[in-house]
Amino acid sequence: LDGNGYLFIVDSAHHRVVGQDQYGFRCLVGCSRSGGLGPDRLDFPTTLSFDSSGNMYVVDSSNDRIQKFNLLGTLCGKFNMCSPLIV
Repeated sequence: LDGNGYLFIVDSAHHRVVGQDQYGFRCLVGCSRSGGLGPDRLDFPTTLSFDSSGNMYVVDSSNDRIQKFNLLGTLCGKFNMCSPLIV
């Protein structure tokens, strides 16, 4: 859960992260549902967490990396994604 009580799901089998907002669930990262190495792709993600600024960190296990995503906005796109930064 994030600081607002919204649920985020790491969907390892589909290589994506799904997030909730007041309108329901939608894909946030890896929405093509195929793994890969690009900055907007995940390959078997396993865990996520948030820092105090609301940035999301995803363990991208098959790519041997942790990706940082800056979450922006207030609805219309509460979960609009910035360009991901590989940390």
